Amino acid sequence: KENKQVRIPFQINSGGKDVLGVMHIPNRQNDIPVVIIMCYGLNGNRTEQHRMSVKLGEMCEVNSVNLVRFDYANVGVSEGDFFFSSISERVRNVIDIYNFVYGCFNREISVYLIGFSDGAKIAIQAQEHIGYFSGLICWNPIIKVPYISESMDRNPSGPVKLKIHQKYKKPYKPLFGVCLNTGLIKEIERDNSVSKLSNLGRTLFVFGEKDKYTKHIRAYFESRNLINTNIVIIEGAGHLFNSPAYERQVNESTIKWILEDSGQ
Repeated sequence: KENKQVRIPFQINSGGKDVLGVMHIPNRQNDIPVVIIMCYGLNGNRTEQHRMSVKLGEMCEVNSVNLVRFDYANVGVSEGDFFFSSISERVRNVIDIYNFVYGCFNREISVYLIGFSDGAKIAIQAQEHIGYFSGLICWNPIIKVPYISESMDRNPSGPVKLKIHQKYKKPYKPLFGVCLNTGLIKEIERDNSVSKLSNLGRTLFVFGEKDKYTKHIRAYFESRNLINTNIVIIEGAGHLFNSPAYERQVNESTIKWILEDSGQ
């Protein structure tokens, strides 16, 4: 029987702001439906570079996996201004998205979170509040880890002075074309995501071989025999995986791991 799919746009209220997204729903569901929720980093959005998330949704549809991709509050088509973004609000968004999805199925589901870049810390924090959490996938995760040696670069982007936002008249730090408010900077500095990894259960890490931003993170995980952890290296890829070919490898590795982990 043909496995037809539907894509349903949705809108929920999270913390007083409208959050918009899309659900990829295959017609053929597993006995326990498998659901992936995407957690992006910085100014990442529901489609991502080269429509990477859309293509992941297409793969999910033909493999009887549900995918939820959405814009955080203050990003993309969701309500708010990026200047007011915070990690705590994004974690709240993910939890509210999970509650919405669980309400759609109204039965046991198997939930996987994908954290892309510093979206990894969002996923790691959010999973503590997700009832049917099954596993975590981190794509080039930006999380604070103990340094392997004193010789490693502690701040590859270099020191940046705060500036005053022209519209809001408040200080911010410019980074890769976006404005990080001081509250967000403090949240990033307090990040303790790595301390929670040992309690996460099954985890997949996908690294771009040439990603300069995650070299020390990759070294940290490769130097430890972490239980229930798998590592995939995409040869030649950078932080955003650079090209549709690399992105396809990431998506395929992710789907394969989830299918195996969920027993499909």
